[in-house]
Amino acid sequence: MNEGRDKAWRPGIRSSIFLWVFAATVVPLTLLVLVVTAWSERQHLAQVDRQMQAGLDYLTSELERRLTFERDVIEALAVSPALQRFAAVLGEVEDGDEGRLDELRRRREALASFLEEFQAVFLDVGTIRVLDRDANTLIKVRFGSRMSERVSGIKPYEYAESEAVDDFFSGEIRDLPPGKVSYVLLPPSRNDYGFRGQAPMLDAIVPLQDGFGEVVGYLMVNSSGVQIDRILELSPRFYHARLLVAEINPDLPERDGMLLYDEGSSLNFSTAHDGGRRLADVAPTLYARVLEEGNGAMDDPADQWRYYYNEFLPYPDQLISWILVMQVPEGEISAPFRRIRLGILLFAAVALVLGLALANLGARRLGNPVVELTQNLRAFAAGRPLKPMRPVRIRELRDLQLAFEDMARTTREAERERDQAERMLLQSAKLASLGELAAGVGHELNNPLNNIKGLLSLMRRELKAHPELLKDLGAIEEETDRASRIVRGVLDFARQRPPRYQSIDLPQLIDES
Repeated sequence: MNEGRDKAWRPGIRSSIFLWVFAATVVPLTLLVLVVTAWSERQHLAQVDRQMQAGLDYLTSELERRLTFERDVIEALAVSPALQRFAAVLGEVEDGDEGRLDELRRRREALASFLEEFQAVFLDVGTIRVLDRDANTLIKVRFGSRMSERVSGIKPYEYAESEAVDDFFSGEIRDLPPGKVSYVLLPPSRNDYGFRGQAPMLDAIVPLQDGFGEVVGYLMVNSSGVQIDRILELSPRFYHARLLVAEINPDLPERDGMLLYDEGSSLNFSTAHDGGRRLADVAPTLYARVLEEGNGAMDDPADQWRYYYNEFLPYPDQLISWILVMQVPEGEISAPFRRIRLGILLFAAVALVLGLALANLGARRLGNPVVELTQNLRAFAAGRPLKPMRPVRIRELRDLQLAFEDMARTTREAERERDQAERMLLQSAKLASLGELAAGVGHELNNPLNNIKGLLSLMRRELKAHPELLKDLGAIEEETDRASRIVRGVLDFARQRPPRYQSIDLPQLIDES
């Protein structure tokens, strides 16, 4: 049983010290730091969310300010004197007064020159069109230059583009409120990209009225997107974020989810879009989320991005929205805390090494005296000589050494006293045996001595006539008495009688001896 317990593993002093120190300091401290780090990371993520959402709100307000400014400019352009004079003459011609055609041509030239100058000032204006009431283009100015093409049609005046054949578009613009900016999507035959791409933005259109309030034509303006791109490019980026802008247009599937701006692919508002890049393809989880809620944040474990998104309505008269998305790598947000966790691991490793070193040092200071004491205990148990132990400075261990030395010394003294008592007991036993032997011998000797004394008494009566013989008998009697006293002393010693004290004549005792 004891051998089985001795073979069982038990931690040594070094392991115990290390485990105690590690469990008492490193483990709780590491757990505390990890808990604080996790809490700080959550707080940091909440702060980042607020910061990113504030950045999107600011960007939304800047875009709203810019588009509002453009609408104000277009509305002002629609009521400008040059355009109003042209609209008045156009209305007369539309009503059948062909005598005003020359005036219409002069007014058209003047208006085209005015629009060229206007574009030179407002660089974000891409293409300006002036349409008649049937959506035929009368004036087209692009990048500060008028289109000189002249196309004949059924009307008495010439067109700047081919005659409109899209009845749906013509019917759509007839229902627009006059005097207000509305937004429409030009058919491929009319937009600046033709059939090779999608326009990033809808065109602004304002119905033109004559002096009688009748709609005689339309002013159409599309944005070049340069200023929109500049606003997006200059918007602050935190944590190496990438900006995406996508159009959400459920009524027009070919444009729904189309990316309008993407830093990752150099896609912007000032270039044509093929319509092939969709938010549903780039981030399907995000696309599903923005259809449910317009603002928020989400993680996409599939691509290791965190998305911050904000819905913006660029066109007041359309149920079309832009989704502004800040795409942040998850590693950028958690980078400081990865470094903190790495520092914690390094701290734990250093603490482990220091703990082992301290455990080794403590084991030597504690273990060596304990080993010496253990060896002396085993030597003491086996009866071997004890080795001198080196004094230690640790009070408890020193007290243990002194207690062991006192115990060993006391035990040795007790053993000596026990041995001495055993010897005395043995001597007493021997004396008792000797007393018994002496008693037996005394009894055996006492009988002959008594017989001798009896015979001496008889011989003294018989030899009264021989004085010289009586003298010899007296000497024999004295020796017999002396032998009797010796035998009596031996018997008294054997019986362990209490001593009897009496006065003696020392000179006589010496003479008798």
